[in-house]
Amino acid sequence: MLRADLDRLFDQWYVTITPEYRVEVSPRLKLNYQNGHSYYPLHGSLLSAPAAVDDTPSVDYLRWHKVYRAT
Repeated sequence: MLRADLDRLFDQWYVTITPEYRVEVSPRLKLNYQNGHSYYPLHGSLLSAPAAVDDTPSVDYLRWHKVYRAT
């Protein structure tokens, strides 16, 4: 589970998570809001995989989210 602020940014495609559980922060955050300085240090950081298999996101979904965000 992501922090509430990261979850909102994920939902708005400003942040995505790779299938390897790495955080990627979109440059659009800075372009659209002249902000994001507190999030860019998270870019490339590794998240822990959920302990419960049922909570693990689909790799296909993570790939889709990354590709959709990039367009």
